[in-house]
Amino acid sequence: MAPHPNLRHAIFWNMFIPFSLPNLVSLQLLCSKFGEGIRTIPQAWLDSMLDSLESCSALIDLRIMHYILPSPSTQRRITVPHLESLSCTDSSVFDILHLPALRRVKAPIEVQAPADQAAPSLRTGLSAIFGRYGLSPRSLNISQREGRTPQHPSALFVRLGGEPLGYPPSPSLPLDWSSFTLEEPGPFVSFAFGIHRETGTRALSLLFSEYTRVVHSIPGTDTIDTLAFDNETREHTFDREDGFISPATTQEPVWGLSLPSFPAVRKIVLPFRDNDTIYHIISSLVTDENCLHLPQLSCLSFNGPLHMAHTFMEIYPALASLLRVRAAPVMGVLPMTSLEFELFVDGALALLEDADDWIEPLRRTLAKAVRSGLGDRASITIQQEYAVADSGSGFPYFRLLATITYDT
Repeated sequence: MAPHPNLRHAIFWNMFIPFSLPNLVSLQLLCSKFGEGIRTIPQAWLDSMLDSLESCSALIDLRIMHYILPSPSTQRRITVPHLESLSCTDSSVFDILHLPALRRVKAPIEVQAPADQAAPSLRTGLSAIFGRYGLSPRSLNISQREGRTPQHPSALFVRLGGEPLGYPPSPSLPLDWSSFTLEEPGPFVSFAFGIHRETGTRALSLLFSEYTRVVHSIPGTDTIDTLAFDNETREHTFDREDGFISPATTQEPVWGLSLPSFPAVRKIVLPFRDNDTIYHIISSLVTDENCLHLPQLSCLSFNGPLHMAHTFMEIYPALASLLRVRAAPVMGVLPMTSLEFELFVDGALALLEDADDWIEPLRRTLAKAVRSGLGDRASITIQQEYAVADSGSGFPYFRLLATITYDT
């Protein structure tokens, strides 16, 4: 390429031309043929790209999308000193680049693989980001999304954010995998994997349990204070008895969510759209193992449509059990002290006018769970406010904060 000393942005589609551009701040290498299967970047292109990157001392953003990277023809690792944002569909990029200023990562790994084969890719990437560069995540969001067509696989997303007691958003529903891969990285570290559809049917007990262990194994991740779980595919449908979910009458075997130790986690965030899944997660948190692995957990946060509020009574037995178990002095863990709800109104004016009729059953359920689980040892105070969402949807929402106070 001819000298272009003032060139700051470059995009290559299905090609690469060697360059020396000291003022380049953004570089994209994109393959438009991903519909035919992901393509391996030619060896000569990779070697030329590494040579070119050595001249890019000002580069801030790099995207290598819909390509698999071969090994360099000679063993080498190139330092890109000011690169802050990286998007790549092959986690081996961390083996050939040293990125001391890295802050934002998006790695949608497009090849479908069993969970035990995809996990090493995640471990490689996270080890480089958090082990090599000393970053400390504060939040972890694991999501599962169904593929809408045979050409678009189901997907697992692992996102780590840097904000205390906040969390990166889950991918949208329904998922458009193609557009997701080309979106700009958010202000967090994001990995995505294509997974077999049958694997997605055990999102909680298999995928989420396995991948939280991968994250736990990475140095520096013990700072995580918020966990968020969001599976689109329901793993179990429980029977109901007298208006409550009743696992005792459910015929199929139920595998729980099993978590490793996260000593700093204070909050778990759950989408409020599927009572069977919420019950599954809360009942999993009641086990001694999960209680001991989450010693600081004191808050559950739910977000979803307002019309779900009156159905929360179905989950009440699991919530009462969680309150009771975590308040037991023999456990040596913090008790639950708050329950948060953000309930949006999805444009139905009549629903907004009758909001109290939908929210009041939720308030009664929370009070009943505290009485059943804690008896006279605690009291509950519920605050409610109405606001207009800041998001592009503009949907109004109600926020409820239930504070549990324990007698001393």
